[in-house]
Amino acid sequence: MSPTRLPSPQVSLAIAILLAINGYFVKKLFFVEFTNNMQTNIGSFLAITRYILRYFPHLNWFPWVFNGVPFENSYTPLLHLIDAAFAWITGASPARSFNFVTAFFYAIGPATLFYFAWRVSGLLKPSFFAALLYSLFSPVVMFDFYRRGMGVWDSWRLPVLIYWGEGPHIATLTLFPLALLLFYRAITTRKYPWCVAAGVSFGILAITNSFGVVDLAIGCPSLILVLPRKEIVRSTLLTLAIAAAAYLWVSPFLTPTELRTISYESQFVDGDFRFIKLLPAQCIVVAGFAAVWLATIRMRNTFLRFCLLFGFVFYAIVALDAVANMPALPQPHRYSVEMEMALSLVAVFALAPFAGRLTRGAKAVESF
Repeated sequence: MSPTRLPSPQVSLAIAILLAINGYFVKKLFFVEFTNNMQTNIGSFLAITRYILRYFPHLNWFPWVFNGVPFENSYTPLLHLIDAAFAWITGASPARSFNFVTAFFYAIGPATLFYFAWRVSGLLKPSFFAALLYSLFSPVVMFDFYRRGMGVWDSWRLPVLIYWGEGPHIATLTLFPLALLLFYRAITTRKYPWCVAAGVSFGILAITNSFGVVDLAIGCPSLILVLPRKEIVRSTLLTLAIAAAAYLWVSPFLTPTELRTISYESQFVDGDFRFIKLLPAQCIVVAGFAAVWLATIRMRNTFLRFCLLFGFVFYAIVALDAVANMPALPQPHRYSVEMEMALSLVAVFALAPFAGRLTRGAKAVESF
C-alpha cells in the first residue's frame, strides 16, 4: 500500500466537491441556534460548553449534573472545548457554536475518508467515489431497524447528528481516518515524528468520544494484519507503545476510574450488555474476522484486504444485533455510522479492478 503522488488540482477538486455536497446537506446548521428536535442530546453538551465559558481555566468541579462530578467525568471534553473556543472568539451562543462546529465536522468527514484512502491506496478515483458513496448512500436501510423514514439515497449520518445530537460521535468519525493515516505512516516508516503524530491523534480521538477508542481498536489491527508477516509482531508492539503513550497524555481527562465507570455503566444503557450476553456474538465476529483474513491471505491488493477486514467487523456488529438480536458490543446499533464508512470503502475498492478491466476492454475495442 504505497501512496502515489497525483497532481494537486485533482485532489483539491475532489475535496472541494465532497465539501460542497456535504456542506449543502447541513447548510442550515451553520446559521441556526436551536432546532425542534426535543429528544436530542444537545442540552447536556451545551451545559458543558457554558460551564467552560464561565469558569475556564478553573475546570475542576462540574456542578450541573448528578449533584456535581469532577469535570473530566462530565463527558469526553474535546468537542466542548472547541465549541467554547468558537463561542469565545465569535461571540456566538453555545447552541449556535455547537451547531456550527458539528456541521463543519459533518461536512469534512467524507473528505478525510477520501484523503486517507488516497494516501494509503494511491488510487484517486476509487478513493473519491468511496467518499462520495459515503456522502450519499445509506447501507443501513438493508436492516428494518434503520429503515423507518430513510431512503437508500439518504445519509444516515444526518439524522444521527441532527435528530439525536451525536455531535461528538460525528466529530470522531471525521478525525478517525486521519488518525488511521498517521498510524499507517508510523508503522510503515517507523520514524519518530510519525509515531508522535499517531499518538497525538490517538489521544485526540479518545477525548473526543469514547467510540473513537473502539474504532481504533478495530481499525489498527485491520491495518497491521495486512502487512507482511514478519512486520506484524513489530507493528503490534509499536502500536501498543503508541497507545500507551497517548493514554498517559490524555489520562487527566480520561482517568482509569472513568474508564472503569464507562466500562461498567455501558453494560446497562439501552439494554443488557453484560459480558456473558456479548460473548456469543463476539466469538462469531472474531471467528469471521479470522476467516476473512485467511481467505484473503494471498490477495495482492493489501488496501482492499484492509477494507474487507475493517468492513466485516463493523458489518457483523450491526448485522448480528439488527437481524439476530445478538449484541457484540454495548449499544451496537450506534456503530451503524462506522459500518457505512467501512462498506463504502469495500464496495468501491472491490469493484475498482473490474471497472479498470472494463475500461481497458473498451479502449481495446475502440482501437480495433
